[in-house]
Amino acid sequence: MWSGDGHIPLSLRVAHGNEVDSAMFGRLLADYHKQWHIDALFVADAAFYTEDNLQMIVSFRWVSQVPATLTAGKELLEKNSIDAFVPSKIPGYRIALCCNDYGGVRQRWLVIES
Repeated sequence: MWSGDGHIPLSLRVAHGNEVDSAMFGRLLADYHKQWHIDALFVADAAFYTEDNLQMIVSFRWVSQVPATLTAGKELLEKNSIDAFVPSKIPGYRIALCCNDYGGVRQRWLVIES
């Protein structure tokens, strides 16, 4: 974790070589939040996106990519018709907004088609 002013490290955790990223992300964010008591927006890659991790940070603000292998994501893409997408301001892209309750946590998903 880095500060926005000067990129000073605020937190560091070195993981064991055989530790799975997805198993530690939720705990890492929860510990960071507990230590610093800040209302931050946490940004994580798709390895973070598991039911257990979502439950650990249910009250946080966060952004993550939904893994393409997730059943809920696959179903969404299969169900979405061409009419569900609207043109983006960026040529060649279209977007669709929907809600999902994956992991028992209400979420807003933005699906981007290119």
